[in-house]
Amino acid sequence: MAAALLLTMGFAAILGWLCEVALYGPFAAKGASGGSVLIASLGLYVAIENSVALAFGNELKTVSGGIVRIYRFGGVTLTEIQCLQLTIGVVVVAALWVLVRRMRLFKALWALGDQPDLVPALGLPVNLLRVMVLILSSVLVALSASLICLDTGTSPNVGMNYVLIAVVAVLVGGGNSYAGWVAGAVVLALLQSLIVWSFSTKWMDLFTFALLVAMLVFRPRGLVDSNRRIEEGV
Repeated sequence: MAAALLLTMGFAAILGWLCEVALYGPFAAKGASGGSVLIASLGLYVAIENSVALAFGNELKTVSGGIVRIYRFGGVTLTEIQCLQLTIGVVVVAALWVLVRRMRLFKALWALGDQPDLVPALGLPVNLLRVMVLILSSVLVALSASLICLDTGTSPNVGMNYVLIAVVAVLVGGGNSYAGWVAGAVVLALLQSLIVWSFSTKWMDLFTFALLVAMLVFRPRGLVDSNRRIEEGV
């Protein structure tokens, strides 16, 4: 199991590097607009999704881990795999927060997303940083996808749903706040769990995007409002 996880993360890292070299890098070199990159990303997603479906089929794939232990915490019941997901999730989120705060490399990666025009002025290797972002994000996605596969299984068609959930979590939490992203993800996860528990999974997407609309109307800057520059508040 551990070897399969490492192999998956390694393959994802290679795929992320190829995406940067073959798609995102050339677009950035030509100064393409964000809309063009978004459309190209969707096209790449469709191509990868259909390639996986052709190779392995469209049906749900599950990984049998044998008998799974159950843990009860008051009225909450979690499986062994769900406890593993929670533990790894907390460790990864905390580790990234520490790395961004303490290591210059991760500060540069953050700056690439926050102020990309200033990164070349500081003499930082922009192309290398872009490759590192794609590799790191691909590895993290592979880790989370593997944990989900162990719990509920996976299919080639589940990716877009998780992308939309991630977008909602970021917008709900705040566009430029790490703490906001974590808060948005926690709030969204709790909301979806309550909806599944009280109603049905069929209502989950409706309440998810209802939360997004409510946040955009009543608190457009997200749950955690990062400090704005003085000229932005004028």
